[in-house]
Amino acid sequence: MKKLLLSAIVILGFSAATFAQSSTTATANALLIVPISIAHNADLNFGTIGASATAGTVTIAPDGTQSSSTGLKIITGAKSAAAFTVTGEIAAGFSITIPTALPYTLTGDGTSPTTMDITAFTISPASGATIGSGGTTSVTVGATLAVNANQKSGTYTNATPFTVTVNYN
Repeated sequence: MKKLLLSAIVILGFSAATFAQSSTTATANALLIVPISIAHNADLNFGTIGASATAGTVTIAPDGTQSSSTGLKIITGAKSAAAFTVTGEIAAGFSITIPTALPYTLTGDGTSPTTMDITAFTISPASGATIGSGGTTSVTVGATLAVNANQKSGTYTNATPFTVTVNYN
């Protein structure tokens, strides 16, 4: 019996050493940044276009320059790329999303054909965008508009505005 009790004490002594605990500490951290936001400054305006018997395109580049394909006449008038201001954390990278479901249709108030389609959007900055030193960055959006042959005169607009979305990278 003494041997059994001695054996039990020896086993328990080794068990306590075998199951010894260890611990350490860790700190918790969080970095809060200014929420990113985008504000609308100007609409996309293709300007005044003289239609023809030939279909063509009118393009407004993100820098606001206008060009057209053969057959269409650009008439002096207001034209502009859509313009936005992005506000956020200085030097933070962000991505810009523009409509990808194309064509994007403009509807007129005249007789047939009463629609024209935006067939492509372009954006500046295109990639690698960062918030500027003042906490803001300008973003501009241009597009290409397909004008039908014998397009009827009138004002053409989109029923639903297009969405420009920004997200931190």
